[in-house]
Amino acid sequence: MQIAGHYRRQIDAGDLEPGQRLPSVRAIAEQFDVSRETAHKAVKLLRAEGLIDVSVGAGGAQVRTPKPGLVGGDLRRGRLLTVGVPGRKGEVTEGHRAELVPASADVADALGLEEGEQVIRRTRRFRDAAGVVAFSTSFLAGTLADVVPELMTAGPIPDGGTLRAVERATGRRAETATAPKLTAELLTEEAAAGLGMPAETAAVLVVAGRILDQDGEPIEFGIDIASPGRTWVPT
Repeated sequence: MQIAGHYRRQIDAGDLEPGQRLPSVRAIAEQFDVSRETAHKAVKLLRAEGLIDVSVGAGGAQVRTPKPGLVGGDLRRGRLLTVGVPGRKGEVTEGHRAELVPASADVADALGLEEGEQVIRRTRRFRDAAGVVAFSTSFLAGTLADVVPELMTAGPIPDGGTLRAVERATGRRAETATAPKLTAELLTEEAAAGLGMPAETAAVLVVAGRILDQDGEPIEFGIDIASPGRTWVPT
C-alpha cells in the first residue's frame, strides 16, 4: 500500500500524467528494496483503482486517462489508507458537518457498539467537473470526540483526514478496509439534500464499508450514496 500510495500521490499531483509509464516491476522492486511479488501487488492495486492500464507486451503500466462520473466507496476507503485523502483527482469536498448522534442498529453493529451509544457522524459531499459525485457519511465511536477533537470540526481535517487524526491521538493505525456492501435504497430527504437534488422517490446506489485498525477492530464505518447516473467501480 505504501508503494501504491507513492505513485498515487504522483498521479494526483500531476507529476505522472495520463499516458506516462510507470517504472517496470523490476525497477520498482529495486527502488523500494522489496520483492518483485510485492512490487507486482502494488501495480495490481493501482490498476484495480482504475489509475493505470497494464498491457502485456506494450511496455508495462501507463497512467490511465481519468474517466469522469465514477464513484466507489470502497475505493475511497482504500485511498484513505494509502494516501490519507478519500477523493480522486479532480474531486473536491463541500458541505462538511460533524455531530454526535445515537447509533442506529446497523451503525452500532458495524462499530462493535451498543445500539443508542453516541457516535460521531461526519457528512460531506463529493463533487467533480461533472457535478455531485456522492453524499458521504462517516461514523466513529463517540468516545473519540474528546480524544480527537478534530473529528468534531465542521470542515475537512488536514494532514490525512479522520484516520490520521485518530492515529496521531491514539496510536490506532488504519490497516484494512472490509469488502464493500452494495444496496439499492430509496432516496431519503437528507440524502437528496446532500446530493443537491429534489426529494423524489427514487432508488440510489449505497456503498458501505468499514476500516479496521492493526488489531482488526473497527475505526470507521462509511456510507457513500451515489448521485444518479454514477457508476461504482469494483476493486
